[in-house]
Amino acid sequence: MMSRDTAIVDLVAARFDLGERRGAGGMGAVFRAHDRVTGHTVALKLLREDRTAEVDRFEHEAEVLATLEHDAIVRYVAHGRTADGMYLAMEWLDGVDLSERLERVPMSPADAIEMLARIAEALGMAHARGIVHRDVKPGNIFLPGGDPSRAKLLDFGVARSTLGDRPMTQAGTALGTPGYMAPEQARGERDLDARVDVFALGAVLFRCLAGTAPFDAGNTIAVLTRVLFEEPPPLWMVRPDLPASVHELVAKALSKPRDHRFGDGAELARALLDIAPDVASAAPPSLVAGGITGGEERILAAVLVRRPNQHVPEPEPPSETAGTTATVALTNEPDVMIARKQAAAMRGSFERLADGTWATVFSGEGAT
Repeated sequence: MMSRDTAIVDLVAARFDLGERRGAGGMGAVFRAHDRVTGHTVALKLLREDRTAEVDRFEHEAEVLATLEHDAIVRYVAHGRTADGMYLAMEWLDGVDLSERLERVPMSPADAIEMLARIAEALGMAHARGIVHRDVKPGNIFLPGGDPSRAKLLDFGVARSTLGDRPMTQAGTALGTPGYMAPEQARGERDLDARVDVFALGAVLFRCLAGTAPFDAGNTIAVLTRVLFEEPPPLWMVRPDLPASVHELVAKALSKPRDHRFGDGAELARALLDIAPDVASAAPPSLVAGGITGGEERILAAVLVRRPNQHVPEPEPPSETAGTTATVALTNEPDVMIARKQAAAMRGSFERLADGTWATVFSGEGAT
């Protein structure tokens, strides 16, 4: 039996010598391991023994990764099942993820656009095969040796096929990372397509260029509220030094109506390569992000509406950006209609979140 917290203690599938644990996620842990077949070091992902409900999703991730061969996607090695559980072996990568890199030092616009054109091209290949990643974010973009030009996309654990395979997600469930979710993903819609990844890449690009995430807020509810109801700060207000071609590309990628975005990763990649010469000498963003300015819309209050027996997690203390949040109960559909009309009468917006909660938001202009 495996002792999963001890260095180099076991052999997995008569092939992989298990080394030290290097990370953990929702479904299991990742270990450094030696592949006896190839002689290479690999990253070995092991499904936790108590997560039997995740077997289908784990196997789905492995099968998806096995079909995707691209230099900007972490390379699949093998997967299977042993008496102790399931495993997925991938190429071993030394370096840092984009999130770590941006915390340490800002990235030049030229490097950011080259890097994300590479990732968008890889996503375009996946999109052409009907695969949507659904969790593109800085933490899932890895920089081998810290080099943005060698970036690789990681973690297809919540990837979805649009070609009619068995769904891994129940209706009304939102999977992904709130600050990088497209609005339709935050609402838990089922007919998600390549454009949710386009939106996420737009948010990553905004983070690289502006030095802050486009929907940054103090807690998850506030972030989702901003994703659903607020436009991101116009990039030209944060980075007036960048050319209009960059401002326009970011705005298009982050459009709330998905029909206004680029159609898939391949289209976005071409657009990024087209504007790359425009930023050849542009400076990295300042480490000090600008605040809200006069004329910007900001959320003044958010009301979460739920049914009497529906659980709604207590929100964390609201941030200055998020405004205030309250929760009330609805008893039936007529009440929903009344609430919608009342919100509209007060110039509020009304949206349904993935867990069935209804959010009403009231906005106004920020102060200078």
